[in-house]
Amino acid sequence: MATPAEECDWLAGVLSPGTDESLTTVLKEKPQQIEALSKAYAEVASRLAGRVLLSTTLPAVASVASLAQGTSTYLVDLHNVARGENLLQNAVGGGKNLPQEAVGEGRKKVIPLHLCAASSEVTIHAWPGCTGGHFAFDLLVCHRDHLTSPDLPNSSWDERFAGSRTRLVADEEEIDRLKKKLESDHLFDGLLPRLQERELRRDTSSGRLCLVLKTAVCSYSAVMLDHYPGPEQVVRETGGARHARGVARTDVTGDRVGVLTLSLVPITSDGYLLFAQRSKRAGSHEGLIGPAVNGNLEMAPRRGVVDDRDGRGVPDPLLALMREAREELGLAMERTRIYAVGLGTFRTATEVGSHLLVATSLLDQTFDDVVAGVAGADLLEGRWELGTSLCGMRLMEVPDAGAGGEQNTEREVMERVDWLLGNPQLTPHAVFAGLCALATVTGDDGLLERATQRQGKRHASSPAWLEERMVT
Repeated sequence: MATPAEECDWLAGVLSPGTDESLTTVLKEKPQQIEALSKAYAEVASRLAGRVLLSTTLPAVASVASLAQGTSTYLVDLHNVARGENLLQNAVGGGKNLPQEAVGEGRKKVIPLHLCAASSEVTIHAWPGCTGGHFAFDLLVCHRDHLTSPDLPNSSWDERFAGSRTRLVADEEEIDRLKKKLESDHLFDGLLPRLQERELRRDTSSGRLCLVLKTAVCSYSAVMLDHYPGPEQVVRETGGARHARGVARTDVTGDRVGVLTLSLVPITSDGYLLFAQRSKRAGSHEGLIGPAVNGNLEMAPRRGVVDDRDGRGVPDPLLALMREAREELGLAMERTRIYAVGLGTFRTATEVGSHLLVATSLLDQTFDDVVAGVAGADLLEGRWELGTSLCGMRLMEVPDAGAGGEQNTEREVMERVDWLLGNPQLTPHAVFAGLCALATVTGDDGLLERATQRQGKRHASSPAWLEERMVT
């Protein structure tokens, strides 16, 4: 039986054949049509439910009635996206109340902030009144199962997406390169989300912000083809520098795919932002320091792993972060306590055009508790990505009134910002996720914007507020 999301995919295909546009995009100027479709599905569900009451031998009818009712509810969500109102009650995920003066009215257009760090360049998606996205957002995901991928021999996705697929052009040399890469340990041609559109809206009844993400599907082979310029092999680090061999491709833009990845920098109960050293077998950014939790949405179930979709078949980034935290750190988290706090796009030497959704969470556990919990990580799915240690950035103490306390706190905050920007041992994900988490926990609505003006500032190599704990 199809899910409501798949039913809406089918509707989009009927109304706009041969494209990968979602139903909200197809009917973006006609929200009343989405509302009419919702009422029609509700009517069908009501009539079928009446038939089910007259007989106990119609399980198929009951299933169709359930699908019709679920599709009607899902269309209500899409109608709210199109109108930009009342998103809160239908949003995926949690959120925080925002002061009325901070959110403004209606839709909010993106203001790109260009951030350069020692290890990365990131375009931060920011909005007026909430610079850098440091406030927590409600999330609403509108999804269509349309696949973007190159033609690889014996692809397991050919049949599933036969009628809803965009094929990336690749020559024989590129196909051979992808095949060899996918034969490496822990790599496979899985399904990932691609971000097509994003928009921030305000629920006018509550003042809460909702980040609307419109997504489709891409294969990992498409990500390698369109986001990773190479070189293919990285030679061992020498004196802190990473030496690579091979020729980087210059035609990589990320514009054709736009994969969406996830990072979480949690905050421990004793006041540490957590980062993790990546293992030498991690597959990317080996040996560097990344966010404590880093990963992707699972868009299709596979052996040992269920997909990260809600009951309507819609991808849920918060479910994915819960799973990744459990796999990589053995950390059990509550979905309602994970908050999305930023969205960015990378422009780095190793990763071009990929998007990162950043989240944070206030843990009940201390730094030492999290370290001890790593013993319960999933050895098959996540523990192999973690290296030998976790890193904790100790947060600033609340200053006393007077006596220059606020100035000292600002200096301490900027010390941490400079460390994030200037440390070449940090992954691009750690830089951006760390800044977003730091801005959130300090309540500093201008921190990310100030960070864009601090390129090249010197930082302490071993600051007293940075602690490293070995894991087993």
